[in-house]
Amino acid sequence: MVSEHRLAHHRRFLDGLDPGVPVYVAARDVVDKITGFAIHKGLLACGQRIDQGTPTQLAQRSALVVILENLTNHDNVGGIFRNVRALAAPSPAREFPACVLLTPRCCDPLYRKSLRVSMGNALHVPFAFLDSWPEDLNKLANAGCEPLAMTPAKDSTDLTEFRSVSDRVPAIIMGTEGPGLASKTLDQVRALGGRALKIDIQPEADSLNVSVACAIALHRFRSPG
Repeated sequence: MVSEHRLAHHRRFLDGLDPGVPVYVAARDVVDKITGFAIHKGLLACGQRIDQGTPTQLAQRSALVVILENLTNHDNVGGIFRNVRALAAPSPAREFPACVLLTPRCCDPLYRKSLRVSMGNALHVPFAFLDSWPEDLNKLANAGCEPLAMTPAKDSTDLTEFRSVSDRVPAIIMGTEGPGLASKTLDQVRALGGRALKIDIQPEADSLNVSVACAIALHRFRSPG
């Protein structure tokens, strides 16, 4: 659906749609009433969610896995999807460069704010919600993933010094900026033979934004040498 005053602006895009996609034109006030606010872009779309498979299936088809634990900030989730699309390196052995797995308490990546912050990349990066956390780490480990917890804990290995000694798929686990990863999650990672990793920052700084930390970790695994 496109508002009348934006039709000319979006014409080139609309002409490129599949002929089977219906396009409706409405007055601006009608579009605003449907959305509940003044949508300045004047363009709405309705799509059907695709079942991309179970978390384990996605992990087996991906060269890298990013796991988000209890991230409820839509900006952070959207930013992480943008980072994953930009920085995950393709692998000839895997269908996807990366996938994102979310714990049950995470916000929806397709919520309009998350989707907008992701610059639409939440529509390109495959994702799935985990059913039980951190118990599902067992399934992922059995599927060939190496759990890697991002945490400033004292026993963590500096990210720049980390060298994987296995051929398992890296599964980077990111927590909230306040409490960080749950102690139960860290215990599960260690029990599965995973590693705790940290990003070295100036001691005067409290922390990094989780989206920024994720980007740094993704860039490190893009160039693992």
